[in-house]
Amino acid sequence: MATDRPLTLDALIDVGALSGFIAPAGPFDPNAEWDHLYRIWLYDTGDRGSLRVQHTATAPGGNGVLTVAQVVTQSAGSVHKTNASIQFTADALATPYSWQIDSVIEGLDSQPIESSRVQETGAVSGSEIHVTAGGQTFIRPKPAAFTCNWSLFDAVQRLPGASMLPLYFDLLEEFDLLKQGQRLSFQESRDLVVNSQTLHLTGYHLIGEGILPYEFWVDDQHRLLFAFAGIRVYVFDHVRTEVFRETWNTANLPQTFAPGATGAVDGADRAWTYTVQANSGPLAIVEDAPGGNRRLESSGGGGATPNQAFFSSKTLSIAFDDYNAVTIKAAIRLNEVGTTDPRTVQVALYDGQASPSGFAIQFNGNTSKSPLALMVWLAGASTQVTTGAVGQQTTGETYLVTATFARSGTDTNVNYQVQKASGGNLIASNSKTIVGATLPAGVTLSEAKLTFKQLAACAVDDVAIEV
Repeated sequence: MATDRPLTLDALIDVGALSGFIAPAGPFDPNAEWDHLYRIWLYDTGDRGSLRVQHTATAPGGNGVLTVAQVVTQSAGSVHKTNASIQFTADALATPYSWQIDSVIEGLDSQPIESSRVQETGAVSGSEIHVTAGGQTFIRPKPAAFTCNWSLFDAVQRLPGASMLPLYFDLLEEFDLLKQGQRLSFQESRDLVVNSQTLHLTGYHLIGEGILPYEFWVDDQHRLLFAFAGIRVYVFDHVRTEVFRETWNTANLPQTFAPGATGAVDGADRAWTYTVQANSGPLAIVEDAPGGNRRLESSGGGGATPNQAFFSSKTLSIAFDDYNAVTIKAAIRLNEVGTTDPRTVQVALYDGQASPSGFAIQFNGNTSKSPLALMVWLAGASTQVTTGAVGQQTTGETYLVTATFARSGTDTNVNYQVQKASGGNLIASNSKTIVGATLPAGVTLSEAKLTFKQLAACAVDDVAIEV
């Protein structure tokens, strides 16, 4: 990105900063309890951290609490972490009346550098602001109107749009420096198309002494989606809620599964039913060491014949319309490479009907003679999202497969990545749009299924589903 190009919403699209953006669905009440996560995208360097802001329910004009957790990766590889709790009044500026901050830099060894730590408390007392840091208390006059930059992430969600009158105040940036003479005003309303989604946005503009301009963009529910602060942009992300996990680690096992058998087994977190075809190879749940990590493992076999084993758990209920996005994760260990026949593992979500609708990821654990392929399935149709070079996989390596499915009109956006447990990517983070295919309205995903196809010589350590 050219350094002389201004940061705008359209520029972010052009440089791919919004390639993984998924618009939040459903109603939003800024006065209710909410929890927002933002990616921090930095000018010329890309994603550099995250900001999480949690808000307690407040009555208009009442008091509430903002909890802030910010993580920024610095150029030398160290990480600056800031945690803050802000007690505020739910007025036009979400004016803080007390706060507590703990800020520290972690070095390359992920350990805090104590000499960098800053701990601060502050409180409004009459016409003064009292700030205590490093064992000393400082007193400054309280401005007639003031707020902090984090409070604005809340306040702009309660502004009325084009009818607002400009707000004039002083700004305590991260409760550190007081910047006087600030003006927050309505900027414009506009539509923005991101990943085939049309967003109806309202923008607010902050300018004043001693700061680079701020921009805040809220959707038609008043939810803050994008915030520009100088060279830094905050992009709304999803706070993932895990709705399903199977680790096998506390399951009543080990247990082997005989060819041709059907039955039920208790996993670590879920109950599963299973079906193993009569001509399948060995299948078992094994431990790395006595009492150690368990995994569901196939030793392979079966060649190109359609030998399969199915594990199905129906202890799941996701009304997809409530979220419009779902993430499937699986940790898959390859036990063998070197044959020519494909060996695949599928992790799928179904609606439990005879003709299932749902999502699936298929990891083709192919071999040194065939390339890797990552497939996705949607409503019974498959799409190959990526393929790798021959010989990329390694025997004994565990691969962490992640795919997020998001409805976008009549299409589905898939963001995907395959990471190596030993470090690095087998497939870097990327996205694909499946055109003309998405789940119909009203689908409830009620079944998770794990399938070994043609008996992959591999193991599954972990399966997780998030919304």
